[in-house]
Amino acid sequence: MVLFKPVAAPSPKFDMNPSPLPWEEGLGQAVFTDVNLARGTEGALLLRNLIAFPRVMTLSVVALFRQALVHGSGTRGHNSPTFSESMGGDSVGTGIVLFGLHFRDGASHRNLDERSDSGRLHSLRGSGGGFTGSHDFWAPLPSPGDLEIFVAWPAAGIPETRTVLDGSRIVDAAAALARRWS
Repeated sequence: MVLFKPVAAPSPKFDMNPSPLPWEEGLGQAVFTDVNLARGTEGALLLRNLIAFPRVMTLSVVALFRQALVHGSGTRGHNSPTFSESMGGDSVGTGIVLFGLHFRDGASHRNLDERSDSGRLHSLRGSGGGFTGSHDFWAPLPSPGDLEIFVAWPAAGIPETRTVLDGSRIVDAAAALARRWS
């Protein structure tokens, strides 16, 4: 028995100069885990982990509401906070979490910038359910020195809050990693 009929498909062509994606460079190394970014009256934000790779880093962020969010703009029809839905203009929706990085060299990367902006954080994946939302981003390695992480989450009562990490630890961890593929 043959389930599929033969199909003519062109040979695959691979990009020989792709932008670096974290998993293409091996497993990476966790540099920071479980960093409390902010806590408000109705929720909390946590940097679950920051993993260094030879040329980039990934950041996994978790948002947790204390109680159910009433349906509204930015909730995507459920109670989960979100990191990736732009609401247009200068306002944000109810469930939107603002997340950004500022490097010592002056570069900034934010989750809600337009896709064409060079400072936009690159989304790897996001999920949500119940009162929790999580999102994984990747960004270039920071310059040595302070790495500032900024968050704001109006629905949870969290104003713009700054957390400082040692960017030199990230750069040093990345330099010590051997690339898995060349």
